[in-house]
Amino acid sequence: MRHRNALASLLVATLATTAAAVVAPILATPAGAATYRATGSLLKPAPGGNPATDAEFGLRCPSLPSQQGVDAYVFRVPAEYAVAGTTVKVTPSDALGVADLAAYVYKADCTYSRVVTDATSTGLTIPLQSGDTWFSVYSVLGTQVALDFEASNAAVPAPTATGVNEAGTRRTYSGTPNDPLYLQSGAGDLFFNGQWGMRKVRAAEAWREPRATGAGVRVAILDTGLDLGHPDFACADKVEVLPDADPDADGKTVPLDENGHGTHVAGIIGACTDNGTGVVGVAPDATLLPIQVLSEGSTVDTLVGALRTAADSGAHVVNMSLGSGLAPVGFQVPATGTATGYAGIFPEVDAAIDYAVSKGVVVVAAAGNESAPLCGYPAIASEIVCVGASDPRDLNSWYGNFPVKLGSGEPVGPALLAPGGTGSQICDYSSAEILSTYSRAVDAADGDCDTNPGYASIFGTSMASPMVAGAAALVYDRLGGVRSPANAAKVIEALLGSAVDLYAPGYDPASGMGRLDVLGAVRYWSAAPLTNPTQTAVVRKTSLSLTDSVPATVQYGDALPLSARLVDEAGAPLAGETVTFQMLGPSGFREVSALTGADGVASQTLVAATEPGSYRVAVGYSGRAGAYDSSVASQPVAVVREDSALSLVSSGTGGKRTLTATVAEADDATRRLAGVTVTFWADGVQVASAVTDATGSATYAPKNAKAYEARFGGDAYYAPSAASA
Repeated sequence: MRHRNALASLLVATLATTAAAVVAPILATPAGAATYRATGSLLKPAPGGNPATDAEFGLRCPSLPSQQGVDAYVFRVPAEYAVAGTTVKVTPSDALGVADLAAYVYKADCTYSRVVTDATSTGLTIPLQSGDTWFSVYSVLGTQVALDFEASNAAVPAPTATGVNEAGTRRTYSGTPNDPLYLQSGAGDLFFNGQWGMRKVRAAEAWREPRATGAGVRVAILDTGLDLGHPDFACADKVEVLPDADPDADGKTVPLDENGHGTHVAGIIGACTDNGTGVVGVAPDATLLPIQVLSEGSTVDTLVGALRTAADSGAHVVNMSLGSGLAPVGFQVPATGTATGYAGIFPEVDAAIDYAVSKGVVVVAAAGNESAPLCGYPAIASEIVCVGASDPRDLNSWYGNFPVKLGSGEPVGPALLAPGGTGSQICDYSSAEILSTYSRAVDAADGDCDTNPGYASIFGTSMASPMVAGAAALVYDRLGGVRSPANAAKVIEALLGSAVDLYAPGYDPASGMGRLDVLGAVRYWSAAPLTNPTQTAVVRKTSLSLTDSVPATVQYGDALPLSARLVDEAGAPLAGETVTFQMLGPSGFREVSALTGADGVASQTLVAATEPGSYRVAVGYSGRAGAYDSSVASQPVAVVREDSALSLVSSGTGGKRTLTATVAEADDATRRLAGVTVTFWADGVQVASAVTDATGSATYAPKNAKAYEARFGGDAYYAPSAASA
C-alpha cells in the first residue's frame, strides 16, 4: 500500500537564517463613512462574578471566549476606531424589556481597562479612551438579548473602492453544500464522518459573508502536481497551468500528479463546491496554480524556481505541504525524508521566500509529522505561517510537530493548528482523517481505495496547511484581492487573531495561536466594497421560534426533540443557517447546533440526562454580518421521572427457592438500574431488602409463603414499580 498518510519530512529544528519579524499590519478601514457596526446576542444573563477575570466568559486575547454569546458577547473595534473621540453605543433588544447592559473594556493587548455600567433605557454608551479595543458586553438580569454595536468617529475616513479586484468567477453559496462527500452518515456530529474538518472550521458559513469566496485570488500549490481532468476542478476559473508549472523539466505531462498528494492538497484549498460532485474546498472560487516540485527530478533549485514563479505569476497565497531532506533530493514527497537538518542549509530557498513575501504573498507551510517540539523547515521561517495538525477533539495530533518557532516562550512568527486527522485510518470516507480529492490515475493503479475513485481520506500536517492556505485566500478576497505586503500582513493577523484558543490562554507551544476558524478569520476585517452592486448586502430582521414538536415535558434519560423555524422579516424561510439549542437549568446548560433546511427548520435532539425539575429550552441565531440580524426564542420544559419496570422471577422449590427481582427502564428493558433498593414481601409483609447489582438484579431466598412481591419505591430519577410471583 502506498503512503496515504502523507507524513511530511519537515526536518530543521532551528530558525532559518533569513527569518525576520512579521511586518506590522496596516489595519482595515471598516465599511461606512465613519461608523463601524456589528451585532451579537446573549442567551442568558451573566452569572455572579467578574467577567474581567472569570474563566467562563472572560476575554481570551486575541481570540473570543469559548462560550461567546452564552452569558457575554465580545466585540472588537478596528484600530481606526480605538482612539479617543470615538463613541461606542450598544443597544439591546431584550425579550423581557430589561435594559441592564454593562461592559468590561480592554486594550488591544487585552489589558483590562475598566467597567462601564451606566446603561439607560436606550442602551449603553461608552466614550472611548485611546487604545480601547475589546468590549465584553453582558446583561445582569435580561435573557435572550440581541445586541447592536456601533462605533462612531467623524475623524475616521471613509473607505474607497480604489484597487478592488473583481477578477474571477464569484458564485453564491447556500451554506449547505450539495457535494455528496461533505456530509455523510451521522452528519450532526463533527466526529468521524465526511469532511468533518471543513465543518469544524466553519468554512461553509464563511462563504455567505460579503467577499469571502476567494474570487480573483490565486493560490499556488507547490506539490506533486494535479489531476487536471478531475471533475472537482472543472468549474470556471479554477485551474491555471503556468508555463513553468513543471520546473524540473522531467518531460512528463505538466503538471501530472503521479502521487496523489498534490491533488489531495488542492482539493482542500479550492475544489469546486456546491456542484453536486465529491467534496468542498475552503476557497471555492479561488484560482489554483499547481506547480510540480515533488518528483524524482526535483532539487532545491526546483523549489526556488517554483517560489519565484508563483510570486511573479500573481499568486496571493503559496501552500507548501512539503519539507526538507538532505542530498540528493532537497525537498521530498512527504514520508520519504530523514530526520535531520540544519539552519541555513538552504539559503537560496530562504531568499526565494523573502522574495515572495516582499511581493505580498502569504506563504503557508506544514509543520511536519515527526512529533518534534518545533516547526520543520521551511515552515519554521518567521515569514511563513507554520501549520500543525489537530484531530476532531481539537487536540494536537500525536504525529504532528508543535507549531512553535524559536523564541523564549513567545512566538517569533505566525503558527497555529488546523484539522489534519488522527493518524489512524486510511481510505474510510467516514473516518477521522481528512477527506479530499485524489489522483484518479493513482487510484486506478493501486485499487486499494477505489470505493469512490478520485477521493481519499489522508492524515498529516500536509492536510492542515492547505486549510489555512484556503482561509488566507478568503481573507485576501475580503480585503479586495489587491496583493501587497500590507494586505498580506493583515491576512496573517486575521488568521491568528480569530483562531479558536486552545490549552493555555493565548499563545502556547502545543497549539501556537490556536485552531483555525475560517468564519472568524473572514469576519476579522470588514469587507472591501464590491464593484458588483448585486452583491451588496442588506441586513434583514429575523424571527426565530420553537416549533410545536418541542414537548413541554420529557422523561429523564429520553431524547428531547428540538426544532425551531427561522424566517426573515417577510416570513420567508432562511435555509443553511446555524442555530444553537440550549437546555438551561440551575446547574448550567447543555447545547447542540443544527442547520436550517429549505423550510427554515432546524432539528436536533438532546438527551435529558439531568435531574428531574424545571428547565428552559432556548434557541439562538447569531445572525450573519451584512445579511441578517440575530434572534432568540425559548420555552419552559419539565424533566420528569422515567418510568421503571420491575420483574420478579421465582426459581427452585422449598428451602432452595430464590426470588430474583430486576429493575429496568419501562421503555427499554436493556437499560437496567444498578444500585437501587428493592424490598421483598411475603404474604403482604416486608421480609427483606437488597440493592441491585450491575445487571439491575437483586435476590432473596424466602421461607415458605403463599404470595411473594418485590417493590421498587422509586428515586429522584425513576418512578416506583412492583411485581409479584
